[in-house]
Amino acid sequence: MYDLDNTAYDPEDFIAKLWKIVNRFKRKYPDFVGMKIIYAPYRATNVDIVKENFNILKRVAAKYPGFIAGIDLIGFEEEGTILHYLDELQKIGRHFPFYFHAGETNRQGAFVDYNMLDAILLHSKRIGHAFALPKHPNLMKMVKEKNIAIEVCPISNQVLGFVSDLRNHPATYLISRGYPVVICNDDPGNWGAEGLSYDWYLTFMAMSTENAGLELLKKLAINSIEYSALDDTQKKLALKIWTDKWNRFIRDFTNNKYDEDIITN
Repeated sequence: MYDLDNTAYDPEDFIAKLWKIVNRFKRKYPDFVGMKIIYAPYRATNVDIVKENFNILKRVAAKYPGFIAGIDLIGFEEEGTILHYLDELQKIGRHFPFYFHAGETNRQGAFVDYNMLDAILLHSKRIGHAFALPKHPNLMKMVKEKNIAIEVCPISNQVLGFVSDLRNHPATYLISRGYPVVICNDDPGNWGAEGLSYDWYLTFMAMSTENAGLELLKKLAINSIEYSALDDTQKKLALKIWTDKWNRFIRDFTNNKYDEDIITN
């Protein structure tokens, strides 16, 4: 990270500043439950650098308890597989859960596919993208049995050329079959997306059945909480806050409040 004066900040400085910002935001907005960081070293490197990154991870986790959710590896999967860093991952995995990015590919039968298998076998809490998952029935069965959430990033997949028409996105099958899916936005800053609304809109309009309604949006929202890295107490609080707001939205909607606001404005 760097600021407008081009001052560079190392990971520990960045996390310290983010910690302060999050706590300041929580004080200002009491219904904000909080956030956590998935610490993700770049995969296109070597074991020594990954090992040093994990040492940094242990230091910041001790300094900011509960702020680190777990571990991922970022970057194009062809540039470094999970197995390449297996020894170090198994050591650090005794202390932190995994949230692996895996299966972001249009290829079939390539070594990248094994990243999904390795992510499952290493008990990843979620799998980022898993774009190739529907091509592998056995892996799909394992994902469902282990209740591993799939992070679906529609705009990212379209922008990066994995799918042109989102109606043909592999996640349409996952959604229709009741797989644990959460809607994410990957790298929103790269294409100017603010928040998740754009990805949610495209998921609802292009990747669900024509008769899908509020029940799908409700399920996806609940999934976001259920499969988050919040602890059980935080999840319970977040779900209560969300449920109260959802019920208020439904009540206002059925009472035509939004129609009145549109007419008034």
